[in-house]
Amino acid sequence: MLVGCFCPKLYSLPKKPKNINGDTHPMFSKSKWFRALLMVFLFLLFSNIFALLLWLLSQPTLYVDIRSQNTSGMTQLFYKRTPDGSYSGGGVQNHSIRVGRQLLVYDIPYFYSPLRWDPPNGPGAYDIYKLWVQIWWSRYDIDLSALSEGRHVQNIRVRKDAAFIYADKEAFDPQILIDIHQNEIDAWRITVCLTSAYITMAALWGLLACRLKFSVWNSKVEQTLSKAKVWISQEAPTLGEFGSFALTVLVLNLYSLSSFSMSVDDEYAAFRTSPDVWIADGRWTTYLVERFVFPQPIMPYVPNFVFSLLIALAYMFLIRAHNLQKNWRVYITFPIFCAFPVWWFIAEFYSNLPSVGLGTLFVAISLFIFSRTGDDERGLYLSRMGLISLFLQAIFLAVAIGTYQSFIMFYIAAGTGVILLETINSNKAHELRAIVVNLLRLVIAAFLGLIFYSVFNTIAQYLIQAEGVAYISGFWQLEKLIKDPLHVAETVFLEMRAFYTGSSGKYGDVIWGIGILVIASIPLFLFQHPGRGLTVQVVTILLWFFLLVVPFLLNFVVGGVMPTRAMLSIGYVVWVLAIIIINRAKGSTIMLGASIALILVLQLQILRTNGMYAAVSFVAQEHDRMIAADIYRRIAEADPEFNRYEYVIVDIYGAKSVETVYGSPWSSTMGASFFDWDSGNSGRMLNFMRLMGYQRIGLLAYEQRLKMTPIFETMPAWPAPGSVQKVDGVILVKLSDKPDAVHALYSPE
Repeated sequence: MLVGCFCPKLYSLPKKPKNINGDTHPMFSKSKWFRALLMVFLFLLFSNIFALLLWLLSQPTLYVDIRSQNTSGMTQLFYKRTPDGSYSGGGVQNHSIRVGRQLLVYDIPYFYSPLRWDPPNGPGAYDIYKLWVQIWWSRYDIDLSALSEGRHVQNIRVRKDAAFIYADKEAFDPQILIDIHQNEIDAWRITVCLTSAYITMAALWGLLACRLKFSVWNSKVEQTLSKAKVWISQEAPTLGEFGSFALTVLVLNLYSLSSFSMSVDDEYAAFRTSPDVWIADGRWTTYLVERFVFPQPIMPYVPNFVFSLLIALAYMFLIRAHNLQKNWRVYITFPIFCAFPVWWFIAEFYSNLPSVGLGTLFVAISLFIFSRTGDDERGLYLSRMGLISLFLQAIFLAVAIGTYQSFIMFYIAAGTGVILLETINSNKAHELRAIVVNLLRLVIAAFLGLIFYSVFNTIAQYLIQAEGVAYISGFWQLEKLIKDPLHVAETVFLEMRAFYTGSSGKYGDVIWGIGILVIASIPLFLFQHPGRGLTVQVVTILLWFFLLVVPFLLNFVVGGVMPTRAMLSIGYVVWVLAIIIINRAKGSTIMLGASIALILVLQLQILRTNGMYAAVSFVAQEHDRMIAADIYRRIAEADPEFNRYEYVIVDIYGAKSVETVYGSPWSSTMGASFFDWDSGNSGRMLNFMRLMGYQRIGLLAYEQRLKMTPIFETMPAWPAPGSVQKVDGVILVKLSDKPDAVHALYSPE
């Protein structure tokens, strides 16, 4: 009966019964209305029953985004109150807290407002950034003004972005009250359950109502699947092919796989309690990867291993997108693609590795779909299959851009490369229309991918409630382009010249093989097959030029210069030029030998440069580890009452750089010291020391740090005796005579 109510075509109600006089029963006089009302009634009934079930199963969870400045131990959340107003030990949740920032999670099966949160016994200082209650997919934010002082809490200062809590020196059992507006949360909880139930039941009703059409679609689905099986058997990569590429990239990344070399910013990522920062940066795919796959992104081996496998898989889609024969040529050029130095600039941050590898794979899949759109769908995606192809390309591209925004340039450059290879491999003189149509298809797919990315990004920022996109907006400098376009164009040209000549200013080492490769490709486009027509030849040359320019298009809107890590498409451009050269040299043994020699020389230079990157990273890491150990040892020597189980307050003056014979590339943290970055950032230094295992070390408050400046000025600089002293219970460490950014603000009264 229920099935018939949801799908009336499968089950019919009895025909209109007649009364004793032979008239139609009034209840059935309008059977359509009756049927509709019955369906609505059943829909509401089952939806509300399901909502009740969801409400019974739902359990509110309190999240506290907090930083403990100087205390670690056990916290308690009391959520059950007795009639006399006290809190019962039966309604309590425990969660440990450590020094640094973290996310405390408490399950609250039932609760009475206000909640009572007890930090560890004893004095302490805490910064609470966010409070919210989560139920299913939705969260209810609690304003920080809901916090109030309880016993043994000196004061709570609430600002726009955080609440600062101080427990006094005599604190034995500090307590903080949280007014959570229980009635509002109960109403919100019911709304969430009802919304979830109604959406779920509506989806089920829609599936049931459409099930008759499944039989009609079934034959079409079977035909599509049979075609897909044939297509997959022809296109699918073999295990041997994947193994060869994977082994190559793993060997080339052997240092990264076998070491644990952190870069600046990794120390923050290691202590990060929530990946919401990626939403603010517009990288929602990276947020999903860190949220559900790598909640602790800073670890050795695994991120590099996943990245290597994804690059190998992406390359297989890439060579298929370019319709390249699976011969020795795609194998000999693979190291140029997978080991190109720009990968190091983005991969020096462990948290970037898995998502960037995923982005590369999705761009390659999108390109593969672009190249496999059949001739009958090529047009401008006007057919049904053409629209499906466009939709899939845009979705994969949107997800890729969500890992790193520079992948939009990678996609356009690689799409241009696909069209260029298809053009030079054809000797037809009438192919101009196909070139134009393919370029339009590429632009449409890229534009739609950006739209999908923006929509998903807006939704993610709304759901996560990330504040702003300051990281991205900080790059845009359109005013420079408007004010002086010639200067910006000149700067972009100089950037192109530096990257395509292998300048040490960009790579940290001279890779002149890149410049030779670019120059060697010029004759291949200037002297083409004479039967192709002058117009097509000119268009082919323009495609080659556009291929070189695409990676730098964003440079125009950022003032001319982009960080090297954002130039991911440079590696692709160099690889596709190598492919073109070695493929066009088939007819001449001399040209083929010269092409192979050039590619091998370029690979040797790339490996040498990567070796230099490994060296400078290793030296900087060892330097910082020894400095951290030495500072901790000197702290113990400076304090006769030192106890490693007790908390130590530290103030650090100046910075300590690392000097090495290995060159450090520009616009990179590669080879940078945690004790030197930001001209001396004490927060970074202490975070790095905590990451190395030196716990219970906290930074002196900002106002008090300024007051210590005159004392620092009388002390000798590191590593001289007296560069570490204990003054008024605070350990002072002077790393250099030049002050850091904080102490430089000191001015005598």
